[in-house]
Order: sequence, then C-alpha cells, then structure tokens
Amino acid sequence: MVRGIALSRPVVQRAVERELRPLIRGVTVDQVIQAIEQDVDLWSVSDERVRALKEKLRSLNVRPEDVQKALTWFDVEWALRVLSETNPLAFSALINYPNRRGVTWLARQVEKVKAKVLEELTV
Repeated sequence: MVRGIALSRPVVQRAVERELRPLIRGVTVDQVIQAIEQDVDLWSVSDERVRALKEKLRSLNVRPEDVQKALTWFDVEWALRVLSETNPLAFSALINYPNRRGVTWLARQVEKVKAKVLEELTV
C-alpha cells in the first residue's frame, strides 16, 4: 500500500494530470473567449473519467484520505502553465482578457473540476 502523502502525491498527480491535460489542450481560442463572455463551463470531468481515475488510484492502493492533500498542486497556476505549454493561443486569449476576467473565469473552472474530482475520489 502507498503510505502517506509524500508517496501518494506523485501517484495522484500523474493520474489526475493524465485526465486533465487533454481537456486543457483541446480548446480553441473562440471557445475560451465565448466561455469567458458567457461565464459558462468549458471544462468538466465526466463521471466515466472520474470512475476510471478512482479505479486507477485504488489499484495503486492510494488511500482516499490522501487524495485531497495530494491535489494541492492543482490550482490556477498549474492550469495556466499547462495552457501556455499546450495551447499558447488560448492561453494568450485568456490572460489578455480585459479586467483579468479570463483568469478569474479559469480559477472558477479549476475549483469546479477539483471539487468534482475530490467529491468522487474521497467517497
């Protein structure tokens, strides 16, 4: 069994990143701008993805109580970094949106996805 946060963090991070990177990489500039303007969710994690992630972590013997502690890396800065690396045009549209509305929108997106992942993985 994987014991403690020090051992669980890399396992959880790799598993979660594997699910979230494709969501961030696959958006267009138009989708980002429209989502910010209309204040709608652009990213969500399907129940199927969460179930697969939960099973992956169980197979690695990660304790549910370590999941929340291990997700401290998942924040708006991480999402901005991944977006800048994988989708520079969407990143530029987001950070250059007037009045920091793009970054504020992204922060809400991250919190919603994180809440869904934590809700399902810690049950």
